[in-house]
Amino acid sequence: MNQINVVLESLKTFWIEFGDFLPQLTAAFLLLIVGWLIAKLIRKAFVRVLRLLRLDVAAEKFGIENFLLRERPKLGAPHHFSTGRRSSESHFGHRMA
Repeated sequence: MNQINVVLESLKTFWIEFGDFLPQLTAAFLLLIVGWLIAKLIRKAFVRVLRLLRLDVAAEKFGIENFLLRERPKLGAPHHFSTGRRSSESHFGHRMA
């Protein structure tokens, strides 16, 4: 009978502590959602301001747009390890001394 009481007391303590923690977890989740919504609103406003300033046209005109829209490099080995060059060759294909 004593073992059952120990288990029941442990479960009771667990649920009491979980109940105390639940409001903090809920507040953290709500803060995360509010922060995400604020970030979306700021991004939308920033894009509108940049469009009003016609920076998208200027970026296209000067060729910056292609640079900005280029695919991001993949994570992994650094570029000089993945090119298949020998270590005695420079980035330009010339043999190094």
